[in-house]
Amino acid sequence: MKINIKNIRIKSICATLFISLFLSCNNGIEELEKRNHFLS
Repeated sequence: MKINIKNIRIKSICATLFISLFLSCNNGIEELEKRNHFLS
């Protein structure tokens, strides 16, 4: 049981990190597009 709980925790941590990275990348792209529009 301990191994299963650890695996679930690791998977959930990886999932949250992946989602947060994905969201931050999307926000970064939006910011770059805004800056490009502002400059041009």
